[in-house]
Amino acid sequence: MTRSIGRFCFEHRWKVVVASLLLMVAGFASAGSVVGGMSAVQQRNVPESLQARQLLGEGGSQVVLLVEGVDPKAARTQEALRETAAAARTLKGVTGVEQPRTASDGSGVMLAVGISQTEEEETAVRVADRLRMIRDSLPGAKVRIGGDAWLRYETKGTAQKDMRDAEFKALPLTFVALVVVFGGLVAAGLPLITTIISVGAAFVVLLALSQLIPLDGNVTTVVTLLGLGLCIDYGLLLVGRYREELVLPYRRATAAGRKGISRAERAAAVERTWATAGRTVMFSA
Repeated sequence: MTRSIGRFCFEHRWKVVVASLLLMVAGFASAGSVVGGMSAVQQRNVPESLQARQLLGEGGSQVVLLVEGVDPKAARTQEALRETAAAARTLKGVTGVEQPRTASDGSGVMLAVGISQTEEEETAVRVADRLRMIRDSLPGAKVRIGGDAWLRYETKGTAQKDMRDAEFKALPLTFVALVVVFGGLVAAGLPLITTIISVGAAFVVLLALSQLIPLDGNVTTVVTLLGLGLCIDYGLLLVGRYREELVLPYRRATAAGRKGISRAERAAAVERTWATAGRTVMFSA
């Protein structure tokens, strides 16, 4: 079966390339819908354990405001805190605002805002933006945001940024390593090209799956990592085996005084590659 796949891809190589590119474009075009659907699912599907905790009064998270560089007992500071607390109570998703707490050494004052966990990320951002506005009433004050909800939000954002940076850095470094291994730009570029096409095409599958089952927000990261790793590994197997299959035809061509090998010999090399390395790749996949 794999031999037939190799023969078909060789005989219709330009059609296969065009179809792959169209699938990739369609996948990247649908990426927005896939990611948007994941966000909606996460907001809609609240775990039963979380629902139970909230009913028992044990749920909820906090966004904490810390103001330093001011006198906590000053009338202006107290008035700014009261206005900020009153404004925070009116925000959607806020479950309560605690009384301000002053540091034992008088170096600062803290205001904790309780929020619901059902839309924690959006609420945390909304509350943090409003809490920061206390700077307008207290010029020169050092304002910082904390709390468990804000920590999770910043941790998630940092992880996503690091993942994007890693992906952008991994491709060039991988390409350099492949150039060293294969000793050529074309052969080294094939695994990376298939990576981009495969990851893009995977979003078409994700879009179809999202209509049937809810998808977790980590799916896109997993797809990207698997696409990068597997395409490079499988590409190495196929390109390496194809090169081995070309050794004997080139030797025959050289002995016969020909400068290159025929199209039939290349087709046979592709078939043998898919019959061996291709079968390994298909079984592994």
